Amino acid sequence: MEKSHKITLVILGCLIVVLSARIISEAVDERTRNEVSSSTSPTPSNIQISTHTAAKPKTPETMLPTWNGTQIMAAVDTSFMPFGSVNESSGEMEGYDVDVIRAIASKVGLEVKIINPSPENLLDGIARCEYDAAIAHITMTEERKKNMLFTKPYLNAGKIITVLTSNTEISDRDGLQDRLTGFHSQDAIPAGVYLPGSITKGYDSYERAFLELVIGEIDAVSASYPIAQYYMRLYGREITTIDEILRVSNLA
Repeated sequence: MEKSHKITLVILGCLIVVLSARIISEAVDERTRNEVSSSTSPTPSNIQISTHTAAKPKTPETMLPTWNGTQIMAAVDTSFMPFGSVNESSGEMEGYDVDVIRAIASKVGLEVKIINPSPENLLDGIARCEYDAAIAHITMTEERKKNMLFTKPYLNAGKIITVLTSNTEISDRDGLQDRLTGFHSQDAIPAGVYLPGSITKGYDSYERAFLELVIGEIDAVSASYPIAQYYMRLYGREITTIDEILRVSNLA
């Protein structure tokens, strides 16, 4: 299991570097082609142009190791839509995090088995080495670094407040004083920490939290910006965000 952990961390850590290198390389190649095609200067007669094609220098992408079908086990949390969910028709796991881990595995020749542990056991499972990796909207914190290793952040997902559009009494965080705010019970930092004065309620899934917001059981929901955007599309104009980003959350 320790070997698999090292493999997985190398893969995930290289992803950002690989994608950046590809973008830069393509941009440079395109610029070079444009400059050559637009040049009208004749070639001096005493200069011979070689037809030999030089070998391309190695890039981080070509230097990536491959593991030829080595299997790893990765955990995903399906309570964090759109990062992870279960398709009701097929029963298959899907979402942003699922797509990312599958793309990485495909790139370097790994076979990945995706599992769906309960949200309350997911982080403990990493600490106990029950699986090789987890990609599950996990916020990087100093406390969590004591028990697990993180890649570079793959997404900066700041926290934001969502309320009913019809609720004109709450226009910023100050309006949440003595109001009931829902949040995910597995959030790294409970909403009460950055929303002092608000009454907070934890949920096992954002799906339930946003449902109770829409039916008027709670006054607001604190969630990462991508999740808030997902439910705003789902419920249309019934809900909206207020105020600025409250807290930066680096996901890794």
